[in-house]
Amino acid sequence: MKTIQKSGPDGEITTSFEYDGIQRLVRVTDTEGNVMASTYDMGEM
Repeated sequence: MKTIQKSGPDGEITTSFEYDGIQRLVRVTDTEGNVMASTYDMGEM
């Protein structure tokens, strides 16, 4: 997991990035807890 924190006029902003075993992005979570998830099929390998 990689987490980036920045300060802005509205306060601290944190975004977390999660990767699978071969370093493909699988989940992004923002400061408000919103999640964007990705899946990959074996055809892309």
